[in-house]
Formats: sequence, structure tokens, C-alpha cells
Amino acid sequence: MDSATSWPEAKIRITNHSSKTSDYWVSIEFVDANGERVDDTVATSDNLAAGEVANMSAGGLEEASGPIKCRITDVDRWAS
Repeated sequence: MDSATSWPEAKIRITNHSSKTSDYWVSIEFVDANGERVDDTVATSDNLAAGEVANMSAGGLEEASGPIKCRITDVDRWAS
């Protein structure tokens, strides 16, 4: 959770396990303690070389309170 805005934030790591430079689109959902969706977002990485790792943050735009969990709901990869 971003302390300044109370927006949920996920820290993610994308690793390109393929043999080709690839682009990634990661869909992320933020849920409250009851499992209800609070917000969602996407993280993208372009031109990630084979074996390369990208560390990034992806945040929602809705204020949240209490314990929030993030779930990856989908990952798409395609050759750059």
C-alpha cells in the first residue's frame, strides 16, 4: 500500500524464461480480507531479453484500507 495515497501497490518480478526477447502484460487484482476486489491494474515489460529479469511496481488508483492482497490474474507473453 502506498503510504501517501492509500492506493494498493504490488511489487512484481518478471523473468523471461524463453529463448527470445519478449513483451509481457501482467494483470493484477487487489482484494480485501473478504476476497472482494478493491482495484486492479496491469504491469508491462517490453523487449525483455532471454533470461533477463524486470522488477517493477504496479499500483491501483482507488483508496484502500485494511489488509490488501494482490493476485496475478493473467500473464500474456509474445515475442518482441
